[in-house]
Amino acid sequence: MKRSRKAVRCACVLALTVSAMSLFACSDAAQAPEAQTEAAQEESTSESNFSHVVSGSADLSFQIAYSALRQAAPENTNPVSRSAPESQDVDEQQTQSAAASAETDSAPAAVQDNPFDNLAVANITGALNLRAEPSTEAEVLGTCYRGGGGQILERKDGWTKIRSGSLEGWLKDDYLVFGSDIQPIARELGLFTAKISTQTLNVREEPSTDSAIVALAAGDDYYPVLSEDDEWAKIQLSADTSGYVSLDYVSIRVKPGSAVSIADELAALEKAEKEAEEQKAKEKAAQKPAYVINASDDDIYLMAACIMMEADGSYEGQLAVGNVIVNRVKSGQWGNSIPDVIYAAGQFPGATSGLLDKYISRGPSSGALKAAKAALSGTNQIGNYLYFTSEKSASYGSYSDYVVVGGNCFYKK
Repeated sequence: MKRSRKAVRCACVLALTVSAMSLFACSDAAQAPEAQTEAAQEESTSESNFSHVVSGSADLSFQIAYSALRQAAPENTNPVSRSAPESQDVDEQQTQSAAASAETDSAPAAVQDNPFDNLAVANITGALNLRAEPSTEAEVLGTCYRGGGGQILERKDGWTKIRSGSLEGWLKDDYLVFGSDIQPIARELGLFTAKISTQTLNVREEPSTDSAIVALAAGDDYYPVLSEDDEWAKIQLSADTSGYVSLDYVSIRVKPGSAVSIADELAALEKAEKEAEEQKAKEKAAQKPAYVINASDDDIYLMAACIMMEADGSYEGQLAVGNVIVNRVKSGQWGNSIPDVIYAAGQFPGATSGLLDKYISRGPSSGALKAAKAALSGTNQIGNYLYFTSEKSASYGSYSDYVVVGGNCFYKK
């Protein structure tokens, strides 16, 4: 029957004590400390020390005791070899425990040797719903796009609960990959990241400590990994800057894309739509000619209808009436807009009698619209005149200046 390590150790101490006493009795006082030292070394070291004492001792009782101990001890008496199986057993138990955790969907260990451990990643061309419960009827909390995913929290009935970004929810297993199956999509989408383990780390132009430093990577930050070998990883710092860092100071991990909440997604869509509308409006405004006064499409329509009402069919006569309307808006005496000027009391009688409404309902002619836009753009053949009347009712003697255009007399008081 083999003895336990504790029994063997106790027997060794007994034998060494006997040997030491014999040696002390047969030797002078100067040799005693040396014998004691050797005995102490035998107790705490290896088989080679035992053999040394046996070969150097003539004490028959010690040899007999040693022989008995040698037969009772395990075949492999090397201390390193004896302790190794114990460490291996512990490692195996930890591995088995980790495997059991993965099977029961418990939280991962704090440190993982495998970058894919305890991760789930969406392997889908479109978008995958992240739900509040493991059911297709449950509320949709967010969306995972291809390469999105996160840390596994629980698995149940063909569903996996993950933590992704600020969200926690359930994804259907049919559209997920796990463990080493993540590697192809991680390579395809660049999900590998390097976390810097120092305060700052040199980023070099080439994978060599002799290469030029192109930047400093901030400590405890993540950077996309473009490529790697046994000693160096090429990381991307910005859209136009990349370089190499030593793997001695980084840890490579897989970082799936974060799930996007429904609220954030809708807000982003609304923002994009608003920006698109604003851009469209800017482009439309840029296409319009620069007018000398503010004028909307409605203002131009109203102005063209008033021009048709007040002028004959000639383009010059229509342009002249348009110039008066623009001049009046500029003066501010009748208001600061085209509608203010046209509907000012006593200025355009047809505007308050209903006559203007007829032209508005019929719609202005293309010539009247052209004249209105020309006047608004700054084309002016009558100067700064503010008044006009029909040629047949004009009182020329009372005007300080006047000009007749298209059947109307434009004048200054």
